[in-house]
Amino acid sequence: MNDRITNLLHLMGVFREDFHSLLDLEGDTPFWRRSFIRLCVPCFEGQTNCLIEICALSHECQNAVLLTKREKMIFGKCREKLSLKERIKYTLRVTYKLLELDTLPDFNACEWHRLAEVFDKRNALTHPKKLADLEISDSSFGEIKNDVVWLLKQFDNIFIFFEGKNKYV
Repeated sequence: MNDRITNLLHLMGVFREDFHSLLDLEGDTPFWRRSFIRLCVPCFEGQTNCLIEICALSHECQNAVLLTKREKMIFGKCREKLSLKERIKYTLRVTYKLLELDTLPDFNACEWHRLAEVFDKRNALTHPKKLADLEISDSSFGEIKNDVVWLLKQFDNIFIFFEGKNKYV
């Protein structure tokens, strides 16, 4: 089991490095902005899938942590009924509970609520219907970047936990 968790954390580390590299190379061209948005959603989805598997592998998660009915949906076929945003939310909540991290992410934060718009914009960029779907204003991108960075920090907290414990990473 430890080898599998180690592998999953290494995979998450690659997603994390990709994100931070993108932010370090930030540009102001329309191409860079579109690329940033197109890449952020699959990176979050990949990290979420890794965390679901880590939680599923953990005996503690199944027995010691009290999970809500919605949180339990991330395991098995029930996960297909959840939107990506719901999968991310419940996976983060389960993981934070499992690791006993001090503060759960604030899912009432405006950044969390606006993430649905980020996901919609990513879909519009990936499957545009009109030229306007490919446009991103300065103010719109500022909010998108802020929201993405907020979510990235929630994942970073988990990765930092494992690094601090020198456990698996």
